[in-house]
Amino acid sequence: GALGTMGVGVGYAIAAQLAYPTRRVVTVQGDSAFGFSAMEVEVACRYSLPIVFIILNNNGIYSGEDELSSTSPLELSPTSLSPSTHYELIGKAFGANGYYVSSFDDIEEKLKVSFASSSTPTHRSSMPTVINVQISSSSSTSPSSVKGSNT
Repeated sequence: GALGTMGVGVGYAIAAQLAYPTRRVVTVQGDSAFGFSAMEVEVACRYSLPIVFIILNNNGIYSGEDELSSTSPLELSPTSLSPSTHYELIGKAFGANGYYVSSFDDIEEKLKVSFASSSTPTHRSSMPTVINVQISSSSSTSPSSVKGSNT
């Protein structure tokens, strides 16, 4: 994003998991960054890499819209993405575990399931997991917006 590295999280996570197969790999990225390389989740599924991909979905590149208004989509900011897109379904299409969450309790529960070493009927521990975290559209994921950031 703001530091010129948007979209590399999925590929870097795959490389890290291959380099360190006994370690747990987690990547946290925004919805726009995930969109640049989301199809690479197929590689993680093909090789059964148990990576946890966490997507902070604010419906936009820096911020987005809560919903599409009745106006033309051409009137939306070019940094807005479709509201509440279910990115976890991309992972599910390839065989990954996929979860859509919108509350802190849901995040905690899905992370516990994702880090469990045993499979359940609804979660396969040997496969990647995509956790799509819906956050406020006005939440910025830019490094410069993080308190204490040096950028």
